[in-house]
Amino acid sequence: MTPKQMEKAELVQPVSDAGLSAMQIGDIAGTEVYFFALHYDQSIGVSASKSVLTTVETKPISDVVTSLTANHSLLVLMEKEAQTGLALPDGFDAASYPGRIAKGYWLNRWCQSSVGRLGYAGTEETENILYRSIVDRGIQVIWVAPVSTADGVMVTDRAVYAKLLTALEKRLGHLGYAYGMPEGYEPSEPSLLLLFFTGLAVLFACLLLVRHLIPLPTKVEFALAALCLLENTLGLLFFRSLQITALALAASICYPCLAAVLMWTWTEQPEREKSRVCAMLFGALLCVGVSLLGGLEISALQSSRAYLIVLQMFRGVKISQTCVFAFAFLYFGYRCFHRPGNKLRDDWRDLRVALRSPVLLGVLIAAMLGVGLVYLLRTGDRMLNVSVLEQRLRNLLERIFLYRPRTKEFLLGWPFLCLGLYFRFRNKRVLRWFCGVFAAIGFASVANTFCHSRAHFLVSLSRTGIGIVIGLLLAVILLAAARAVQRKKREEG
Repeated sequence: MTPKQMEKAELVQPVSDAGLSAMQIGDIAGTEVYFFALHYDQSIGVSASKSVLTTVETKPISDVVTSLTANHSLLVLMEKEAQTGLALPDGFDAASYPGRIAKGYWLNRWCQSSVGRLGYAGTEETENILYRSIVDRGIQVIWVAPVSTADGVMVTDRAVYAKLLTALEKRLGHLGYAYGMPEGYEPSEPSLLLLFFTGLAVLFACLLLVRHLIPLPTKVEFALAALCLLENTLGLLFFRSLQITALALAASICYPCLAAVLMWTWTEQPEREKSRVCAMLFGALLCVGVSLLGGLEISALQSSRAYLIVLQMFRGVKISQTCVFAFAFLYFGYRCFHRPGNKLRDDWRDLRVALRSPVLLGVLIAAMLGVGLVYLLRTGDRMLNVSVLEQRLRNLLERIFLYRPRTKEFLLGWPFLCLGLYFRFRNKRVLRWFCGVFAAIGFASVANTFCHSRAHFLVSLSRTGIGIVIGLLLAVILLAAARAVQRKKREEG
């Protein structure tokens, strides 16, 4: 309510009788919780609260901020409809605000019309949307608006809302969430020491990758290491925000590429032949661990309040995913078919001979590039929407595991990772190339999971762990099938 509305007994009394409390929107702060008076519903929905649509800040923003600080109010900043930032009034610097900030979610028009969506009978998809906003995006305040069907019929039965909020409370209770007053985020910044050593680890990892691809003289390696040390120091001292952005992007590319390199080199050691199954499974876990290490370093770099409430965001999602996919495509292709002393034309001829057909070669490359294109289009900004069937499957996984594992990891990345290691022992170069490219999608996905700092760190870690377990179980099934096929061929041969 606005301060003027709070002065009207006919408005305040029903709120008090219902056991609720009024929260202030706009003007000089005088309550425990405060909202800026903005047009939160960017689409100006017909069912939006009148106060949200018509009120605007009437006082200078500097006076409002002063009153917020003096009153120790919890400031609720509402997420934008595109989920890429917060709705802020002109002149307000949220990054330097000294008080507590909670991130809120306005139930916009698209979410309001979710009754019956995806073939559900009632408000189940509305519940799923609210659940994900809290668990996946760190929302602490939900601003509920009247919901409606897709054709605009508003739901006016209070029992429907009671059922929705009760079901949501039950699901969240399993994760330790409860309805009540939000705590908000206090101002916080990672220590300079943490940023320094994390940044140094990222730069040295990049140096390690370069060293593997291009043999360097020892003097050059030491010179590059000294340059990394100097750049990291100066960057953090004078261009900290830009340095953190660059380091996070570098980590999201470098560590998945290092995991791909490890996937190749792990089985090249002669001693791995003695215990193939153990070497394969342990190697798979090591590869995933390298990508996970990159994700942990990204989390450390982006651990300030600005990243947690999405005042700042990771930049370069599609760039990182494209770089990792392209690296895996070229690296595994080169390693599988290049012979020392050969020219590129000779390697291309060997590849065609291995496939025994130019058409089959074209189909294989088109398949890899096609999957990569779909993967990139579905990353980041919803250029390619999820089908109804897949969304329902995602919702089911979310209800079973609480934290939904990423499908590109447990359905694509980890099964193909294990198959790629298996085909190394069978000397299947073409299949090894194919599996290596798809395994790299899983490596990139793990690092990318931790780029979304708005989600709680343990949520990202749990999603990754669940995906690893499911993916390895699927891999065991596929490996058993592959071995059965190989056994049958030997018997027939």
